[in-house]
Amino acid sequence: MIALVQLHLRQEIPMSSRSVSSQQPRVTTIVGLGGNLGNVAETFEFAMNHLDEHREIKLLQVSPLYTTTPVGSNAGSGYVNAAATLETSLAPEEFLTALQETETRCHRKREVRWGPRTLDLDVIAYGDQCISTERLTVPHPACFYRRFVLDPVVDVAPDWRHPVIGLTARELRDRLKPRPVKIGISCDSAVIELLDQLTDKKKIELVPANDPSSVITLASTDFWIDSPTTVLIETETEAEKQIVKILEQVGHSQRESRIEQQVHFMLQIFVAITDTPSQIVG
Repeated sequence: MIALVQLHLRQEIPMSSRSVSSQQPRVTTIVGLGGNLGNVAETFEFAMNHLDEHREIKLLQVSPLYTTTPVGSNAGSGYVNAAATLETSLAPEEFLTALQETETRCHRKREVRWGPRTLDLDVIAYGDQCISTERLTVPHPACFYRRFVLDPVVDVAPDWRHPVIGLTARELRDRLKPRPVKIGISCDSAVIELLDQLTDKKKIELVPANDPSSVITLASTDFWIDSPTTVLIETETEAEKQIVKILEQVGHSQRESRIEQQVHFMLQIFVAITDTPSQIVG
C-alpha cells in the first residue's frame, strides 16, 4: 500500500511486469487531490493505488497531506489536500476519464458545484502542454494562486514551470507568502470600494490592475485585463444566481446585486491566496 503521509518515490517496477503500452509517448502529469467527506486519507490511498494499477498509468510520487480552509459557499467543512505526479501514456482526455472513474469508485457525488466531496482529482499539469477543451483546461486555471494546490505541488514537482506564466511551482507559491500580498483589481468602482472595507489590510493590498507587483489581477468582463494572471470574476454557483434574483425581488437593483455577487466571489479567491495549509504529520 502507498503511505500518503510521507513524501517518497514509488519503488520502480519493471515495465514488462506492468503491462504498460510502450507504443505511446509517456507524459508526466501533476494531479491535485482534495476531499472533506469520510476518511480522506484512506480515500486518497485507495485512489492512488487504483490509478497505479491502470496499465497505462504509473504513480511516481505523492505529497504529504495538508489541512486547508474550504473555498466556496457550498464547500462544507475543512478540506484535506495533496498532490501526486503520475506518468501516463493516455491522451489528456483519456487520462481525465481515468481520474473521473476513480472519483466514482470513491463515491464522488456531483450534485452541487464545488460542494463537499469524498474525492476531487484535478489535472494540474499534463507535461508542459496547454490544453483547452470543453472537458479539460490545462494548466488548471486556478493553480497559480491557490495555496492548497501549490504547497503540495511544491513537494512533488517544485521545478515544474507554468507554461503560460513562466514561473516554477516554487516561485508561484513563494510569491504568495509576503504580507500583504498585492492583488490587482479591474472592475466597477463600487466593487473596489466595498472590497476595501471588507479586506484584511494585513493580508491583502488592493492595487491597480497594471501594477507590476501584483500576483493576480481580478477583473470583470467589462474591465478585462489581458494578462496570464487575470482571473475573470464570475458567478460562483447556480445557487448564487438564485440569491441575486431574490435580492433583486426585494428591492436591490441589478447593479447592486451584481456588485455583491462579485465581492463575494473575490473574497473567496482571497481565502485561496492567503490561507496557509497545515501539513499533517504522522
